[in-house]
Amino acid sequence: MDSHGECYWHVKQNIKHRFKSAALTKLYKKAAIAYRIEEFNKHFDHICKIYPRVVKYLENDVKFKKLSRAHFGGNWFEVMTSNIVETVNNLMRKAREYPIIAMIDFIISTMGQWFLTRRREAYDVTTPLTPKREETLRKIWDEVGSLITLQLNENEYNVMCREFDAIVNLRSKSCTCKNFDIEKLPCVHAIAAAGKSQPQNTGELIYSMCSKFYASEYWLLAYAETIYHVPPNSQWTNIPEDVTAIQVIGTT
Repeated sequence: MDSHGECYWHVKQNIKHRFKSAALTKLYKKAAIAYRIEEFNKHFDHICKIYPRVVKYLENDVKFKKLSRAHFGGNWFEVMTSNIVETVNNLMRKAREYPIIAMIDFIISTMGQWFLTRRREAYDVTTPLTPKREETLRKIWDEVGSLITLQLNENEYNVMCREFDAIVNLRSKSCTCKNFDIEKLPCVHAIAAAGKSQPQNTGELIYSMCSKFYASEYWLLAYAETIYHVPPNSQWTNIPEDVTAIQVIGTT
């Protein structure tokens, strides 16, 4: 069963309007985006002490498993907002005034152009991952620096950081910091462990640890299909009988 989360931005706006506190929204953000349960608890306990009225709303109305990255039961792939929905909603603002057929034609035309543009962009990519993910990996690689990494066994490595140590399991593609597990992209600890495991072949190992859904070929496949316009009904042919038999009754 798929897991469904609350849009981080909308929950934050609800808190802002209900409880009229900018400081509270900042605390909520820290709790919501925390990767580890311990980190979430630290921020949420702070909220409980200073803003007890908001606790009931977050615990009962929204629920931890929907508002918290650390508690969420599914895969968010770092996506915590419904921005794409808002984009489509803004696009449809004027089209809502059109007759239904014209509105559908507008949606088809717009989606067709989006698919064409993204298909062309994806076709030109030559890197294993999409450009955004490649940039993310490069930034994480720059953070590795002089991290001390100790091999524990065949698959596990202890990576020592200033804040806390992390245990990376290269076989299960997981890390105790939880970034790797949740985003399905190697965290700084995983990249450090990969360098320790295969110093001569680190790049290939790092790419193998990334989710296939970040691959440029999957990006291309996502927009591979062409969206065609619906022709005038005078050009419709080979319509199935079960479709022509349907009678649509309008309501007023």
